Amino acid sequence: MMRRFAIYFFLASALLSVLTAQSTVFVVRHVEKADATKDPDLSETGRTRAEALTKVLRDAKIAAIYVTEFKRTQETAAPLAKALGITVTVSPAQDSAALMQNYALRMAMR
Repeated sequence: MMRRFAIYFFLASALLSVLTAQSTVFVVRHVEKADATKDPDLSETGRTRAEALTKVLRDAKIAAIYVTEFKRTQETAAPLAKALGITVTVSPAQDSAALMQNYALRMAMR
């Protein structure tokens, strides 16, 4: 009985440490888009700023990158994802619950 309690206590402690682990979340809005169409590419200025973002965040210990289905968000994240060797996770822009679920799953896997 005491051994089972000790195992449950250990598992609960491990789960609590995962749930209370601190993370830093960077929220980046897409940079300049090329035009006013529904799903535009980034402009040249936008591509330059996306590259600059890579330099700023390269050493920030980023473990996951989430984007929407829109080209401009994916193009903003692409240089950083490539530099870090991270595959981006696409979450629908209108489904913030899916984004939070992806994030929660990522945190639980730490």
